[in-house]
Amino acid sequence: MHEDSRTFILHGNETILLVEDHAQVREYIVAALKEYGYRVIEASSADDGLAICERERGHIHLLLTDAVMPQTSGKELVAHLGRIRPGMKALIMSSHAGDGQLTNDKHIIQKPFTPEALAHKVRAVLGPPPHAACVLVVDDEAKIRSFLRLVLEPAGYDVIEAPDGKQAFQKALVSKADLVIMDLVMPEQEGIETILALRRELPSIGIIAISGAFDGQFLTVARAVGADATLDKPVGAETLLTTVVEVLSQRRKRRSTKSDITNSGWA
Repeated sequence: MHEDSRTFILHGNETILLVEDHAQVREYIVAALKEYGYRVIEASSADDGLAICERERGHIHLLLTDAVMPQTSGKELVAHLGRIRPGMKALIMSSHAGDGQLTNDKHIIQKPFTPEALAHKVRAVLGPPPHAACVLVVDDEAKIRSFLRLVLEPAGYDVIEAPDGKQAFQKALVSKADLVIMDLVMPEQEGIETILALRRELPSIGIIAISGAFDGQFLTVARAVGADATLDKPVGAETLLTTVVEVLSQRRKRRSTKSDITNSGWA
């Protein structure tokens, strides 16, 4: 299999709830999952995992839990949280070969495991990765565009680039971009002007504005004229990926709600 194809299959951008009582093991797993593009919510106990499921508003795609924990077993936690979030899938980590009897083999991974083995198992439980979203990155600095590409592509996103607002607007019109990540201070056409144009012509597209100029004053304006989210430069990889997932999820929900209203005859 071609390396690019293999890497894409192992990556994902879903949200995983990790319940593991050993701090060092938890840190290792979090680092491994984030390397493959996943958003990870950590819990050090079953009670913490329960509290997270009750308060977290976003979708949790997978519960990854240790088989043996104080007070509650992994099997019991899967059953309990499954009643709260019936659509959430589960993967149990075990140090004992006999624990395979807890559930079918697809939902058990034996410790210790490599990051790649974990990524394979997670992808097997979740199923094929969702259709890759297309992200248009816009910045007049080639190094920043390159950084954004290096963060986004391993997480499974298709990336196209533009060096200024004018070209970004044209590419957004002719491409199938789902999201634009855009600097606000650029030649040819500034970010604020471009956001206004995008909102007028492509109201469903996601927009993340980034800026380090003037202590972030432009970011407030960007929000006011239609950006879904704003980030200060320099942007960290983890923060960027989390924000991308959130904005795309919000946009999909809005499109779905609008479609439901239209189909009901109330539009």
